[in-house]
Amino acid sequence: MKSLAMGVLIVALASSTPQNMAQQPGSPAQLSGVFRAQPPGDTAGVGPSFFLAFFPDGHVMRGAPDVGLAGYNAAYQMNLDIRSGIPTRVWRWGVYHVSGQQGQLDFANRDSVAIDLKNYPRTVEAVGLTYVLLDPGDGLGLQGLYQSTKDSSAISFQPGSMMTQQGIVANCVSGGQHFSYGGSVPSMTSAAQLCLDKASSGGYRLGSYTIQFVMSDSTTPTFSFWADLTQDRVNPPAIYINGVKFVLAN
Repeated sequence: MKSLAMGVLIVALASSTPQNMAQQPGSPAQLSGVFRAQPPGDTAGVGPSFFLAFFPDGHVMRGAPDVGLAGYNAAYQMNLDIRSGIPTRVWRWGVYHVSGQQGQLDFANRDSVAIDLKNYPRTVEAVGLTYVLLDPGDGLGLQGLYQSTKDSSAISFQPGSMMTQQGIVANCVSGGQHFSYGGSVPSMTSAAQLCLDKASSGGYRLGSYTIQFVMSDSTTPTFSFWADLTQDRVNPPAIYINGVKFVLAN
């Protein structure tokens, strides 16, 4: 019975996407982008943030993206999350409807939220909050050292889409034997890999709220990415990798 109800809910959400709605004059045909709002009075941005991610296919997601959105299939992920029955995963997903400069978000947990689009794509107004568009990284100019506000991780961007990072991706040596110390006596062990917190360099690709590293061992670790939107889109004061804030060093 529960699975049947979930199936009905998925079908209802899918059929209510704005693709079959008549477009109003001056209305965006589709919404796209990740938007962030700070709590009222939090001008320093130190409190918890609120996120809305809009997809051109008519889906909307609450919460910060926890994976890069390049090639992301929102309909597929929503289906998985709703079928899981896990409330925190179901809560995230919904669809949007647009009429002129107004819109509505209908979520899988039956929440319904009105949105104001008069300043879209710069901002979206919802529940008394102003959600500001975040930079997805496409064509963004990055150079210099960015340091994590959470730990000692850092990343330095160089010309030619090259970077050196420490603490974001573990620098691992695979296979073989290595020495480890248990108490005061060293012992030799064999392990699949030995991971060290050492700096490593490689290339990077940026876009669609995604950063992908191209490491010297040909691995391509991929993370969610966004930046504070600046006018010239060069060296923003802060970038975010997997939700962790990195600030540009002076």
